[in-house]
Amino acid sequence: MTRNLFLANRIREVLLNGKWIANTNFKEQIINVNWEKAVQKIGNINSIAMLTFHINYYLDGLLKAFANGKLEINDRFSFDLQPITSAEDWNNLVKDFISKCGKICKRSFSARQQSFR
Repeated sequence: MTRNLFLANRIREVLLNGKWIANTNFKEQIINVNWEKAVQKIGNINSIAMLTFHINYYLDGLLKAFANGKLEINDRFSFDLQPITSAEDWNNLVKDFISKCGKICKRSFSARQQSFR
């Protein structure tokens, strides 16, 4: 198995459809969460929506880096989630996240081997 295929499979398992970590994956955990629960914070712990945005921010940055060769993401922007005030807002974030997960898996698989050295 090539390194690219191995990496793409692990990413896909963790994000979209595997049971490799904790017998679940990210998509499975967020797909049926309603928006009120997604934005709920407990103490100073980040909400489900915030964590989804955070990971999505980095996926977006990686996809752009694959496209233009420049990694231009910055931690200080990785929690800049616009307020989620409706089911539509939450569903749009989930759809965008799932879309980017699929793209990053596909891109990881097709990337040249030397890109990961």
